[in-house]
Amino acid sequence: LPYFEAEMRRELREASFKAGIKDAGEKLLTMAMEGPYRPSHLLGDNRFLVPTRDLPIVGVCCSSDGRDATYLVAVTERGEVSDHLAIPAGVQIDNSKIREKAITFLMQSRPAAIVVGSHAGLSSRLAARKLGALTTEATERWNNRFIQGQDEDDDEYQTRLSEFRRLYPNHEDDEEDEIEWKCNVEMVDDNIAQLFGRSVRGKKEFPDAAVNQKCAISIARYAKDPLAEIAYTWSVASDAGVFGTEMLFLNVHSLQQLLPKTILLRERKKGRNWMECKVTINLRTIVIGIDLYRMLSVPSILQCHLQNTKQ
Repeated sequence: LPYFEAEMRRELREASFKAGIKDAGEKLLTMAMEGPYRPSHLLGDNRFLVPTRDLPIVGVCCSSDGRDATYLVAVTERGEVSDHLAIPAGVQIDNSKIREKAITFLMQSRPAAIVVGSHAGLSSRLAARKLGALTTEATERWNNRFIQGQDEDDDEYQTRLSEFRRLYPNHEDDEEDEIEWKCNVEMVDDNIAQLFGRSVRGKKEFPDAAVNQKCAISIARYAKDPLAEIAYTWSVASDAGVFGTEMLFLNVHSLQQLLPKTILLRERKKGRNWMECKVTINLRTIVIGIDLYRMLSVPSILQCHLQNTKQ
């Protein structure tokens, strides 16, 4: 009986490991292949004519413990950081001192969407709701910037226009047929972003940025192209020369800490290879692309792909 019990325990353990590793691999594939975030006001437009990766997006990382600042980071159409806004710890975004700064920040960046990371839980939901109200006010101000209000006289209208030109010097006010600015606020999963904010990659790319600021950058990039942001995690090797070890810290399964790390990493490597085969990689676009994080992910992807091809 003791031998039979030990044999059964070993078989059950091996079966549970296989099931857990398979489930973790499938969840990673689902996360990578869900596609870029699409703003609701662009759902009727052709994705090839207006691709999500070419849209300006603002990423938001809220403080989970109240001791760190909350960051809003504007990412341009090319994936570059254009501006950021830091909200001090313990201060709400609709605070009287921060409210006008936040509206000015949104009007200067004019994103197609604002994505809030879900890591902070209740704080993230509260920030998303307040950002929705601020975004509504910012879009109304921008779209009605050349309309004189009923309570405004000519002097007040000219003063407002002068202040507007001072804040937005690059804007040409003779564009009568300019497209109306629309923006919506959504919450997205930020597991990849939290991994980037505390990784070696984040320190190399943004050495002077705070952790939440780097997380906000990655949130916006993940919304633009989830697959590229996940592939970026394979661009740095560990001290032992193994690529992809950062993926072991990506929490996609509730019991993954109990699974063998070697087998788990091998399964995620197989999943990454499957994603490469599923998605046609245009090497010319990657090499000449402007996005820094895409260029950094090329060497590891090509190296692993060549090794797998040789095998």
